[in-house]
Amino acid sequence: MSKAAAHVLEGFTEENLRKMAQQERIDVSECKRKGQVVDILTSQTEALGIRQVTSYLNTEQLEDLTECLKLEFDQKPLKSQMHKRLYERMEEQGVAAFMEKNYDEKQITLFIELLNQEPASEGKKALANQAGRLISTAGLEVFLSRFDAPFLKELMRNLGLKCDTDSKTKIIRALSTGTSARSDGKTQEEVVFSKEKLTIKKGISYQDIFQHYNTEEIRDWCRDNGLKVSGNKPELIKRILAYFDGDKENTMATQKTEKKEKPKSSAKGGKAESKEESQSEESEEEVKKPVEKPVEKAKTSPKSPKKNQTAKTTGRAKAK
Repeated sequence: MSKAAAHVLEGFTEENLRKMAQQERIDVSECKRKGQVVDILTSQTEALGIRQVTSYLNTEQLEDLTECLKLEFDQKPLKSQMHKRLYERMEEQGVAAFMEKNYDEKQITLFIELLNQEPASEGKKALANQAGRLISTAGLEVFLSRFDAPFLKELMRNLGLKCDTDSKTKIIRALSTGTSARSDGKTQEEVVFSKEKLTIKKGISYQDIFQHYNTEEIRDWCRDNGLKVSGNKPELIKRILAYFDGDKENTMATQKTEKKEKPKSSAKGGKAESKEESQSEESEEEVKKPVEKPVEKAKTSPKSPKKNQTAKTTGRAKAK
């Protein structure tokens, strides 16, 4: 399963994801976590993409692609039959894995060209991954087209993206690529991003992070590098890029954390020490008290009769 659609869907709130599932009559009642809902909707969008791109194939192309799979038909298959068997296999195995296993580079390139794209790199695996991303994105756009413009604008707000147009086509394109939707009449610039997952470091683009990393991966990177981890996916990406541009004052979280932690630790330490000291003082007093009391009693009780006897003896001697 390609992660292109999943990376977009996970940016939406769980409430909106469940609304989308309900409208499309997709049962997610058993899903206890947001991630499970995302997985189901991702499978749905990929299936839509597969059906769309395979519908562009003509009879000759379908015959070539199904022959490789060694599919058995009772008689010469119709175009609709070949189409159905092909997309069922692709849905079952996942686009990228299916193509890498069953097709050569020329056949994989055909799917890429059907979506009006050029092969970005050479190599069977790279082409299969590119085809998987493109088909997943195409399916996401078909899926989003089923909702009205106000709801799509709400999804834009979920992702923290600007939207100043009512055009569904522009909004859908913006949602699927993580860009703002404009109404100035200008052609939306083609979104360019690496076809391979790059390491997050200085020089990486917004689109490279958006397309290849999910929210939790981005948040983990921020946490590991001392950046603030609050906010949605676009906000996290913008914070990382600002950090690479030298803005540490508004992006770092470690300094504030240290200031808060130091007094807490010292206060706790002080309390712990005072408790230990008071406990030791109390224990010393308790040890002294039982020792002193019996000594005093032992000294006073036997001495008192001796003093009385001495006084009486002295008095008798004087009288004599």
